[in-house]
Amino acid sequence: MCGHCGIYRYKGQVDTDTLVSMNSKIRHRGPDDEGYLLYHKEAKRMLCYSGEESSIGIKEKYPLMTSSNQGDLAFGFRRLSILDLSDLGHQPMLSEDNKVAIVFNGEIYNYKEIRQELIELGYVFKSDSDTEVLLNSYINWGEDCVRKFNGMWAFAIWDSRYQKLFCSRDRFGIKPFYYSSQEGYFTFGSEIKSLLELVKPQVNEKSVYNYLQHNSVDESSDTFFEGINQLRPGYNLVIANQKMAIYQYYSLTPYSKRQSLDQTTEMLSKALKNAVALRLRSDVKVGYALSGGLDSSSIVANAVSLNQQGNHSTFSIVYPNMDIDESIYVRAMVERYSLENYTFSPSSAELIHDLKDFVLTQEEPIMDLSYYNDYKLRQLVRNNKVIVSLEGQGADEIITGYRQFVESYLMDLLVNFKFKKLHTEKKNFKSLQQLTYGHLIKRLVIAKTPGRLKQVLFPWLKNRNRYLGKKFASKFRFQYHPLTRHLKGEGYLQRDLYSSLIYESIPRQLVRGDKNAMAASTESRFPFLDKDLVEF
Repeated sequence: MCGHCGIYRYKGQVDTDTLVSMNSKIRHRGPDDEGYLLYHKEAKRMLCYSGEESSIGIKEKYPLMTSSNQGDLAFGFRRLSILDLSDLGHQPMLSEDNKVAIVFNGEIYNYKEIRQELIELGYVFKSDSDTEVLLNSYINWGEDCVRKFNGMWAFAIWDSRYQKLFCSRDRFGIKPFYYSSQEGYFTFGSEIKSLLELVKPQVNEKSVYNYLQHNSVDESSDTFFEGINQLRPGYNLVIANQKMAIYQYYSLTPYSKRQSLDQTTEMLSKALKNAVALRLRSDVKVGYALSGGLDSSSIVANAVSLNQQGNHSTFSIVYPNMDIDESIYVRAMVERYSLENYTFSPSSAELIHDLKDFVLTQEEPIMDLSYYNDYKLRQLVRNNKVIVSLEGQGADEIITGYRQFVESYLMDLLVNFKFKKLHTEKKNFKSLQQLTYGHLIKRLVIAKTPGRLKQVLFPWLKNRNRYLGKKFASKFRFQYHPLTRHLKGEGYLQRDLYSSLIYESIPRQLVRGDKNAMAASTESRFPFLDKDLVEF
């Protein structure tokens, strides 16, 4: 878990002072080490450099990066040591023949299995890091290497053999990858603030409109900064011959197999336990965010069963004397499994005190103040000397944890003429959702109406946001925001689950979650977003 940045100039040389400044902006992402790499196209030379905060061993091995160093392509890196804490895990990392280089942020959880496969193919490893496994995977399998990974990642690989820059972001966007493609150069980074050292900050009015009108963030490659984009989850980016190509390497498909309830329960249990086991791989202390809900409680229960001798530190946000307080469930878990538990209760006074740093951390507008609670929880984790935490994000989006999914489920029964079951289920869910048949039919009509026609037939879908001036809103009046996306051929429930996972709920949670975790120099892992578990 780390932070990276880079500049690729098609003509002329990289300003290394700018690169160092970009890297300094993300120091919080990797306080343990610092590194640089320069590639000089004409000389066909790739060299590594140390920084002011590099480890002693790296300073002895590589010269210090200075403004006199030159190159057409440059990588910067900040390291938070998780796997192989030695200097052998230092980045940027070079291949054995010094022709391929990588900067990588994330974790490849199945790296041990892939490493063994590569050893059998003749590869020799110097370190116990997943970075070296990723680098050799690319050398062996090319761009298809990402299909073998179970993990979270954002990386950039420079392949001097083909003069190619290959970048990738993990399947569900757990790790961020921001980039800007301008005339004459390409730049990337783990956070927007790094890119602003090179890209002039200008507001993206389209993003502002979608945020105020549609409550939309992180649903596309756009950011709130004009000229700065984010690579979408499940996509690769390649630059060759000064031309950029972006393509999707991963997408979910409907699951066609059907099993009995007992079979499904057994398979789900096995998939979750395996997801937790993979995410316990770490050379530093692991803890758990414990909300008291079924998601985080299931993770902790599995972790305890897998590692009974471990020191199980848990961290919780509690809201004393409030309707949303779940501390009773937290206490039940703590008592049952003899857990260490540290709690935090947010307050308005602390928010005011932290506001400037919190806004700087988020970089873009947020949806609500739950992100501040998340920000404080990660500080609590780090203050108790825990670096890695397992968390429950993703469970609601893949196994129907939100109330609105009840409505989607009932609509599926309605359109399939299962009126008897609809009536029974409507009563069963009464305590969660007070839904009338009229409401379901109304939503069905809206869902079946083509996009732009909606805004003509249903005036409440037009621009009615009091923060939007008419002149500003008129720029985007013909832009229809797709309120529903779906898996072709599937029902409303599958469609809404897919949309929340790929476009709506999860992307905004992960982007903000990564920034909060890295602001505290910690790593968050999400078992419910395990590839095999999500696909099941």
